[in-house]
Amino acid sequence: MCCCHFHLTVVQRSSKCYLCGHLNLMTTETILKELTIDTALLREAASVFRAINHPVRQEMLRMMHQNSRLTVTAIYKHLNIEQSVASQHLGILRAAGIVKTERQLKFIFYSVDYTRLELIHVLAKELIG
Repeated sequence: MCCCHFHLTVVQRSSKCYLCGHLNLMTTETILKELTIDTALLREAASVFRAINHPVRQEMLRMMHQNSRLTVTAIYKHLNIEQSVASQHLGILRAAGIVKTERQLKFIFYSVDYTRLELIHVLAKELIG
């Protein structure tokens, strides 16, 4: 289910008497208000936060920051992990929009998308108050 709804009850509706100015209670009614929870949107947003909240991916981001841009080979060799594992982590960061790619001949270079990273931090700060 993509979203849910609920009923909000409003107890009073009133008007003023045009002669004396007293408030007159006219009716009691129930007004349907929609509470929309877009679970697909929330799930996707949560995946962005999960992408950045992983120690291996955080280390990859630090490496990219220190070196401006890196290939998957440089990353997996430095982290001493399998190439497929590094590629999987980079794919998650890419899907979240946290890293950018640039192709040069047969190499793909990964770099931090600082604008997106700043937006994530701003939103996180706003969420926690």
